[in-house]
Amino acid sequence: MKISTGPSLTSVSIRSPQSSSTSSNSYLTNQIMQQIGTKDGVLDTDALKQAGLGPSFAEFDMTSITPAELGLVSKNLYALGLIDKTTANLMISAGTNLDAVGNQATPDVKMNALDYFAARIDNLRSANLESNEYGFQVVPDYINTVYVIQNLNDFAKAQRAESDPQASVKDQASSPGINIRV
Repeated sequence: MKISTGPSLTSVSIRSPQSSSTSSNSYLTNQIMQQIGTKDGVLDTDALKQAGLGPSFAEFDMTSITPAELGLVSKNLYALGLIDKTTANLMISAGTNLDAVGNQATPDVKMNALDYFAARIDNLRSANLESNEYGFQVVPDYINTVYVIQNLNDFAKAQRAESDPQASVKDQASSPGINIRV
């Protein structure tokens, strides 16, 4: 929407504010994220930085990642001792559709990892209401995996900003909000 008024103010652009971290997530994901929140420090990102792995993870994007990429990230984090085996296995199996012989059918199709894990948490909670003990026991593991992915995503954003200081300025300039041109 543009508004023009008088000689001193030529135009005003108003865009609705949105949180960039949830704008590409589904409604269900946003609901689950509100319920579980975030938890900093679940992933020791300082260890990643000290090991010089910042550039390796700079392109990580939890909203656009293939199951194969997420599996590779998981294997690396596990090998570094930064996540436990349960979290690694949940990340490896995320978004996988298996063919008749048990191979991943679409390992290179991009997905939103948060959408995947939020749907799993919701399904497991629903199963828990039906006295499914498995759902009750594994929901905390899925929530922890979400925290790891969020921590890694924040780390990746910080690495991109460090490697290209102009990127953070560009992100701010293109972010939703109020833009006034005089």
